[in-house]
Amino acid sequence: MSSDRSDGPLGAFFEAERRFHRAMPVADLYSKLLFRTILWFLFFTTAYVTLTALI
Repeated sequence: MSSDRSDGPLGAFFEAERRFHRAMPVADLYSKLLFRTILWFLFFTTAYVTLTALI
């Protein structure tokens, strides 16, 4: 098993987030932090809804 962060679906998620932020016109730290917060909130909300729907 590799310790590289680019392996697996989580690594693909990180790479997609980096590519999307590079394409954004505003590159300051606060906008990036806000975007990542919203993105992680949506990710965990989706995971929670999916897991609770299966139980």
